[in-house]
This record gives sequence, C-alpha cells and structure tokens, in this order.
Amino acid sequence: MLSHLAGLRVGQIAGLRFDDVLETDGSVTDRVHINPAIAKGGVGRTVFVNKRLQREIRRYLEALPALPGPSAPLFHTQKNSAFSPNTLCQLFEELYRKAGIKGATSHSGRRGFITKLAHSLHLNRLRQKTPRAKG
Repeated sequence: MLSHLAGLRVGQIAGLRFDDVLETDGSVTDRVHINPAIAKGGVGRTVFVNKRLQREIRRYLEALPALPGPSAPLFHTQKNSAFSPNTLCQLFEELYRKAGIKGATSHSGRRGFITKLAHSLHLNRLRQKTPRAKG
C-alpha cells in the first residue's frame, strides 16, 4: 500500500522504521520523512500519508503481536531482520504472481500512483482554465 497510495520506491519501503510512521503518542502520522540514507540520490523528502493509507498502516500495526522499538524496521523478514530492497522486490513480484497479476513489478504501485497523480493534476489545471458553463 505504501507503493500504491504514497508512491514510495521499494528501497524506501524496505528502509522504513516504526518511528517513521508513528507519532510520539503512537498514532499514525500524516506525513513520512524519507531519510536521505534510503532515498534515491541521497535526497530526503516528505511524503504525505492520506487517510486510507493511515488506516492500512494502523491495521498492519494492530495485526502485529507486539510493537518493537521505534528504530526497528517497519517490515521484517522471517528472521526478524530488515528486508533488503532486493528481497522486498522479489516478495512484491511473488505476491503479484500469486494474485494472478501478470507483468507487475515492485515499481508498479509507484508507477500507478504517479499516473493517477498526473491525471489529477491535469484535470485540476483543465478545470482552472475552463470557464464554467452558466445554466
């Protein structure tokens, strides 16, 4: 969902920690700061978290047996270590394959997010430049 609803790259998802998505009071944040260490090109950025993604993160956290420390990886392997971007990429492809989604990759969610955003921005510009019809 982080890929589809926030446009995150697989390496960014693999590098997220609990304190990246949680406020100090334990609530899910409305923005995530992508640390330069996990960002492409080494440039950090802020990603806004919409209500749907906040709900999905909350559901994920509620399904965990216990919350680990704030600096623990948000997603971990069966060995309780952080995913490498490559391993998470392979997991994405396996999940898409099992779901019967042909040709999807770990980048598909991000690509869809950007396409949807571009269409939304284009429509907003079009609305701004198009005079409203008077009835």
